[in-house]
Amino acid sequence: MSPNTRGASDPSEPPAAGVWTLASDRLIIAARDWPATILVSTGQVRLLAVDLPLPSHAKRVAALPFAIEDRIAEPVDSVHLALGEQIAPGRYLVGVVRHDVMARWVAQAEEAGIGHAAMAPDVLTLPRPAEGWAVSQDGGRAAVRDAEGTGFEVPAALLRPAWEAAGRPGVTSYGERLPDDMQKGAATLDPAAFGPAAGAAVAVLNLRQGAYAVRKAMGLADNPHTNCFRLVHSEGDGLAGLIVDIYGHTAVVQAQTEGMALHLKEIVRALKLMPELGLQAIYNKSAEAMQRMGKEDAIIEDGYLLGGQLDEVILENDCRYHPNWEEGQKTGFFLDQ
Repeated sequence: MSPNTRGASDPSEPPAAGVWTLASDRLIIAARDWPATILVSTGQVRLLAVDLPLPSHAKRVAALPFAIEDRIAEPVDSVHLALGEQIAPGRYLVGVVRHDVMARWVAQAEEAGIGHAAMAPDVLTLPRPAEGWAVSQDGGRAAVRDAEGTGFEVPAALLRPAWEAAGRPGVTSYGERLPDDMQKGAATLDPAAFGPAAGAAVAVLNLRQGAYAVRKAMGLADNPHTNCFRLVHSEGDGLAGLIVDIYGHTAVVQAQTEGMALHLKEIVRALKLMPELGLQAIYNKSAEAMQRMGKEDAIIEDGYLLGGQLDEVILENDCRYHPNWEEGQKTGFFLDQ
């Protein structure tokens, strides 16, 4: 394997550092001696400027699904929402990524031994222009960052139509030379500054939020004193209508919306891609929640989606409990307290 690419990790090696790009399902080192960061293709991330004039981060996160649901084609519970920096008074940068894409990226990072890495869209490494567009065209793709602080990616052949549709903004090119009528100026990116540029991108928008946060670093996984915790807390983690509680080697999933219930297979797949959890069983406890919503006709039955019943004795700060998620209230315990 090339020293500039990374596949399965060697557990004897320390956690990898450096800035990595994810291209064609391969992680390629772009800058060493920098905190672990993965730059992902902006083509799979939708960047939006969203008005959230609320006083706290928690309230902005809770309001986010409602603020963007009319601006995306997908059901809001089928996508991961990441809240970024404030780009104007009361306005924030938001990243939207399909759950299956985000889960695949995290799994690839885990397999490569950089599961602790931050993730940011690669377009955010371009300087934010004071006006117009900053454009990097290379290899048949064009990445665009605009003065508002958002950005997008298009095939190079579609750059001109996008530019004309935007009213022909002034363009500074950081890649291949563009036609004279498009390009107002040209600049180059210093390769030595790639690490700081990646760090700035993460500061603007780190996609590793909510259910995709680095939970092990938070002391939730592999904790000898507590082996039960809430992994996903609905709107608080940007996954409205989904609860996932961890009890030792068992995950209990509760879908509280019809959209989440329709994606239970994808949710199970995502949980299986998190080896640090050590899951042996996944139990679906959604039937009662769906009935409370008046969805009695929904074909949802409680039961195991992976494995079977385990005699779990859980620890919470060294106190021992024996929860019953099959017959108990909520998911079997009160992990939200």
